[in-house]
Amino acid sequence: MNIDKDKRDKIEKLVKSFRELDACILPYQEQKKELRTDYVENGWLTKDEFSQVKRAYNALKRNIDLDELKEWVEVAKPSMP
Repeated sequence: MNIDKDKRDKIEKLVKSFRELDACILPYQEQKKELRTDYVENGWLTKDEFSQVKRAYNALKRNIDLDELKEWVEVAKPSMP
């Protein structure tokens, strides 16, 4: 692979940025795990219900067109055992 010094420097800087961001995100990832544990242990939601709410949240966050997704699921469904 032929990478010049300038590009190599940019790549190193990018990797360092990823590492720094990962370190910053880690406490929040732990907090998300604790949130799930709290909801399940307190009987507010089952693990499956919590997962479904999280999936719905992620779909909304990504602005997924649910009608279009449903159409794709119907197309793919016959291929599933």
